[in-house]
Amino acid sequence: MESYPLEYVLHHVPLMAVLGLAPLPSPSTSDPTADLGVQGSSTGALSTAAMKASSRDAVLAAGKASLLAALMAKNSVSVWDAASGKGVGFFHVVSLDRVSLMPRRISFLRENRSFPPANRLGPTTHSSLSPLNPSSPLFPDGIMSPSWVKRHREQVPSAVVSFYSLWDKSADETIVERRDPLIGSDGVTATEREKDQQLCQEINERRRNVQDRGIKFAVVLLLKGNSMETQHLDERVAFIRRTCSLDTKNSLFVLPLITGAANEVTDFINGLQKHLYENAVAYYREHGKRIKKKKSKLPVMPLRPTTVSNLPLSLTAQHSTAPSSSTSPTAKPLHPIGWSVRYEYKMGVFAEFRQDLDNAERHYEGAYQSLVDMFHSSIGNLFAPGGGGGGNGEVLQPFSSRWNEARTLADCISLKICKLSLYTDAPVAALQQLYKHISNFKSVPEHVAIGSESMSLLVPGVRPLAASVGGGSFEYWSWVAKQFRVFGELVQIATAKIGLKVPYPPPGTLQPATSPTPHAPGVPPLSQIPNITSNGFPAGDSASSLFGAFGTSNPWSVVQHAGFYYYMAACCTEERWHRFKIADKEDDSPIQPIAPAAGSMNSRSPPSVSPLASLSKISSTTPLHQQHLKSSLSAERQIDHGTMIIELLTKAYEQFKAHKSGRMTLFLASDIARMYETSGKQEMALKFFERIGKTYRKENWPAILHSILSSIVRCAEVLGRKATAVESLFELLSERITPQREDREALWDKLLGLLSQAPSPPPSGRGWKVTIDADSVNSILEVGVQFRKPNAFVRSPAGFQVTISATSSQTPVRAFRLSKVRVGFSNPRLDQVWLDAGETAWTEALESGKVVSSANKLVQWIDCSGTRREVDPDNSETTVAAGVASPTSGRRMVHVADADLSLLPGVKKVFEGSIVPLESEDLKIALVSLILETGSGTLWMDYRVGDRREDTSKRRRWLGVQDHKPKFVILDGYGEQSTVRVIRRQPNVSISFYHAPPGFLDEVYNVSLHVANEEDESVHGMVDVEFRSTMTDGSDPTSHLTRDRSTLSDSDKPDIASAGEPTAPISIDLGTIAAKSSATIPLFLRAIRVAGERVMYVSFAYRVLHARASSEDDAPAANLPSHSSETAESSEIPPEMQYPFRKSETLRIAFQRAFEGKFETTFRAGSGDAAAGWGGADVVDTEKNTILPSPGEAGLLSEPLYGISLVRREGWMLGVSVRSMGPWDVEVKGVDLNIGSELPKGVSLSVKRVFANPEPSEGVAVWKSGQNVHFMYSLNLVCDVQAATNAISAGSMWLIWRRKSESNTDSSSWVRSFIKLPQLDLTNKGVWAFAKLPGEPEVGKLFTLRFTVQNATLGLVELAASVEPSDGFVFAGYKQSGFRLLPLSSHTLTFNCLPLIAGRCPLPRLKIVKKIPGGTAATPQSQDGKGGDEEFVPIYAKGGCGKDGEMLVFVKPNVQF
Repeated sequence: MESYPLEYVLHHVPLMAVLGLAPLPSPSTSDPTADLGVQGSSTGALSTAAMKASSRDAVLAAGKASLLAALMAKNSVSVWDAASGKGVGFFHVVSLDRVSLMPRRISFLRENRSFPPANRLGPTTHSSLSPLNPSSPLFPDGIMSPSWVKRHREQVPSAVVSFYSLWDKSADETIVERRDPLIGSDGVTATEREKDQQLCQEINERRRNVQDRGIKFAVVLLLKGNSMETQHLDERVAFIRRTCSLDTKNSLFVLPLITGAANEVTDFINGLQKHLYENAVAYYREHGKRIKKKKSKLPVMPLRPTTVSNLPLSLTAQHSTAPSSSTSPTAKPLHPIGWSVRYEYKMGVFAEFRQDLDNAERHYEGAYQSLVDMFHSSIGNLFAPGGGGGGNGEVLQPFSSRWNEARTLADCISLKICKLSLYTDAPVAALQQLYKHISNFKSVPEHVAIGSESMSLLVPGVRPLAASVGGGSFEYWSWVAKQFRVFGELVQIATAKIGLKVPYPPPGTLQPATSPTPHAPGVPPLSQIPNITSNGFPAGDSASSLFGAFGTSNPWSVVQHAGFYYYMAACCTEERWHRFKIADKEDDSPIQPIAPAAGSMNSRSPPSVSPLASLSKISSTTPLHQQHLKSSLSAERQIDHGTMIIELLTKAYEQFKAHKSGRMTLFLASDIARMYETSGKQEMALKFFERIGKTYRKENWPAILHSILSSIVRCAEVLGRKATAVESLFELLSERITPQREDREALWDKLLGLLSQAPSPPPSGRGWKVTIDADSVNSILEVGVQFRKPNAFVRSPAGFQVTISATSSQTPVRAFRLSKVRVGFSNPRLDQVWLDAGETAWTEALESGKVVSSANKLVQWIDCSGTRREVDPDNSETTVAAGVASPTSGRRMVHVADADLSLLPGVKKVFEGSIVPLESEDLKIALVSLILETGSGTLWMDYRVGDRREDTSKRRRWLGVQDHKPKFVILDGYGEQSTVRVIRRQPNVSISFYHAPPGFLDEVYNVSLHVANEEDESVHGMVDVEFRSTMTDGSDPTSHLTRDRSTLSDSDKPDIASAGEPTAPISIDLGTIAAKSSATIPLFLRAIRVAGERVMYVSFAYRVLHARASSEDDAPAANLPSHSSETAESSEIPPEMQYPFRKSETLRIAFQRAFEGKFETTFRAGSGDAAAGWGGADVVDTEKNTILPSPGEAGLLSEPLYGISLVRREGWMLGVSVRSMGPWDVEVKGVDLNIGSELPKGVSLSVKRVFANPEPSEGVAVWKSGQNVHFMYSLNLVCDVQAATNAISAGSMWLIWRRKSESNTDSSSWVRSFIKLPQLDLTNKGVWAFAKLPGEPEVGKLFTLRFTVQNATLGLVELAASVEPSDGFVFAGYKQSGFRLLPLSSHTLTFNCLPLIAGRCPLPRLKIVKKIPGGTAATPQSQDGKGGDEEFVPIYAKGGCGKDGEMLVFVKPNVQF
């Protein structure tokens, strides 16, 4: 739209002028008839003015600046927002100086009687832009000028708002306030009234100037902070309103200036514009009525040659003496139809100013139709079928400046109609206006083709536009492209701004015209849209069926998105470029004379010559047309047509991409590439073609791909990129892309020619190389691979076949020979190269049976299994395998074979080869390269068979030979088998163990590991051994493994765990094991502390030592060791290649305890020696002055010599029963009771073995499996009476032993085990008694029974003792007694007893009761040691007590009786 005057195409809104906010004053204009200048209002000027303001006016200046910025903020609002804001109203705001005056109307100056006669304008005075004014640029026959629209858009406002500051005393503090008694007592001072009167005078002058122009005038009073605090403010405002005759509602406004109140300012401006909007609408309505009145006075005159004499007086007054026009010898004023166009257009503009879009569109349509009539009358009625008569050249002279102005106006009016139709939700009407405009102006003289331009169209898509123009000139196609581009911009803006949904109407929303079904709501039926009779486009009833529910849509009759119109503009521009080239070529050619009979416009043309052709021939001979054509060609030469077309295609591409039209985007991209090529920008064209070609190749569009590949070849040849050209030529050789054989033969010759040429600059080395990924393009050959079996063994041949076949019976177009075929594997060492053997070798191979052909010669089997190891013939520094470059050092060796590599049309060749892998891996045929060498160039056709997807549609086949005939054999599976899994055949190696289960804890357990080699070749390997419990995942501190027995058999160590950390897994290098032999490894295990199952994991990693190969196939590249270099190779070969085989075995061993002990402890309250008995005299400690009890005497303390002893003595009897738990006999070297060294402080413990059963013998005792051995120990404890220890450990029983075996002759085989003893209870018993029993009483012999009561507490206790009689004894002593016992002291009770009965008899029972303070010593209520207020004292005796505390002795009979 920028190509047209903006005044014609922009949307019009009411204009508002604001006074008093301009930052800088400008000189006033005294001439009332002068045009009004507009003051610029940039932010920089406002900021500068605000900074220069005085400090007292800072608030006022800032407030004015914010007001002006807020008022002019909407000036930049898009024109499309006017439709959405209809009914609300907003203005375009300009800022003027306060001294600026509004220009008065010409009619006002002519008719106002208040002016002096000398100052009045006469009846012949006209506006400066009127065609009747000699000084006007439109004089004498101009229709409209953009300056008139600009005047009403930017210079003549519909409302004027003047801003004034209300004076207050803070503005001048030097003024002395005085009150005038004539004014009244309302508080207004004389100075304020004087300032208000001056303000009223200024307002009245401005109001009269504005109202004389018929413009609405409003005043805004700006109040500063001090003015708002004045109590008589209302009176001052009322005085100004009355004096200036201002309306309170719409003419006078008051605005307080408050800093930071931006929202209040915005609300005020919105309210101000709402109040003034109706007055602005009324202003433009009055203008419309005035213009309508003028139009009604126009005469109704036919369109014929017009002179001054037959014009009305009002239109000829100024033309009687007018100077002649530059284009005609006599004055030719504007025709009445021109005045009608002018008036209709003005009424449309004023209707648009007041946002009456329906009336505006109606007036624009009237002006447009009048313009069309003017053009028709100027060039004759040639638009009708069959031609017509001559034209009225006096209305509009073709090729004149007025002609061009009228054409521009017609284009802009049509654009306005389209835009307003979109505003009013009538997009179909806008589209119809576009096509109607193209139809109406397609046959103007400058649009008709001339001479050889009348030829077939270059772009087929624009044929409907040029059907009746004979092809059209380059000016015509330039004009049509502009129409489509502008309409596309309109649709794009409407889609983004007002939410237009395209396509419109949607397909299926309209019913056929004959259908009674009502049309879709909101969509007018196309039968109501007037037909366009002369453009050839479907419209009206003829097109309504296209929008049925089951109909198709014609894109010419549906509003598409903007991309469609951008594309049409690009097509028209391309046709414009084509026509311009033809016209430019014929510019200097002489014009052929035209016969009057055939060329005169007044004569009838022959039927074979169209009126348009006659018009073009005649108009081309006129001087104006010759001059116009010269200037048009000169201007056209300055245009970059290619860039313009690419820009339009790019805009269309973006629109189609936004609407997700994938196919169209690809088509547009190809057009962009084509235009780049046409423009000479082959580099960009090549990038586009290559990117587009990938999609069309993937989606299988051979016809389109042929065009793209041909374009790539052309661009590559221009750029000198022979490799790119060869790649495209190779794909063009496919029969699917180029069906014609002749074309493919030419392409083949061209391909060979390019390969034979040396590129520039010449390449270094053997020549230049082109590599094609044949799987990703349409190739002339197909390559398939097949392994016969999915698995193979190391060092065993694995057969494979490579099939090379033509894609059709007609390809390749000519027979040729490949130079080489490379088969690349995932392991580059196995790569094979097959060289062409030539015709002679082919005959020999056929005779030897290495080549077998079918009966029809269409299938050939070629044996390539006999390869030789040679240097790579390609001599590449890197070799590509599986897509990875593998650097090589020195000479690279490959397997080479000779074969017949001739390729014939329709012949399939199957090459059979074999490989011998040397290591286990997943081996893949990654790449098959067909190499064609010719001249200095080499063509590599790479088939990446390893990256192909699995094809499940075809069964696997293998071509075999039977009876000298090839025959396919069906294999298991589908598709290609390009991968083979190479595995190693496991050598026959066995692992066995020799040991004697179960194992005992703490013993050194011997296991012999036996590795046997059953192969015919030697093996070399290493054993990894790990020993741990089944309950652990990592290291086990209770399990130990070693090869050195001495590290585990030290019997002096109490615990193996204290000797160091648990042993880690060990590795043992077995070295070389000869064929049919074995190796034995002794291992020593030890498990401690925890019984349970242990596991020994054995892993034997090994390799077979093959004999050194004589061929280069087994060269050091295979990394295989030999017998003579084991050590050197082991350091160089990676571990995974050193020992490719691994055999694992697991040995589970149950470990149990060798001995199990049971214990029984008896408290005996004292210490004694079995040999000394339980009697004995006390021993005096002379150093401590303390009586030490004899070994046989009980007592916590003894009677002191001079005080009390604090030593506590206790004794236990410990019975131990040890059982041999294992199934094996064990030899016991010694048994000992170890107290340990961790006794509490102040505690000492002594141990003495009383007896053992059986008694230990000197030397080594043999304990049978399951045998029990009993021990009795006496434990004597001495500790401080105040010791805080409750229990102590009695230690451990240690046994030095070994498993009984004849081979146990080494002293290191002894091991030590321990059995932990129970704890001894040292709880302080308080008060207790100890009975000293008689040794061997006899019947009738008196003996003494003593009870020693001891008080181990620190308090005085009161005791009561009572004796119950016994049937076997009589006793003498107190039956009941009471006594007190001092702290830490003892008391002895003595009874004389006489046995009466022999045998085991209970002694008289003594009960000692401890009295509780505050209680009584009554008979105990219970026998559990506690009563209600008393408790029993425990009584101990050597050997223990019976049930309920009774003591039994054995009484011997008296032999005398």
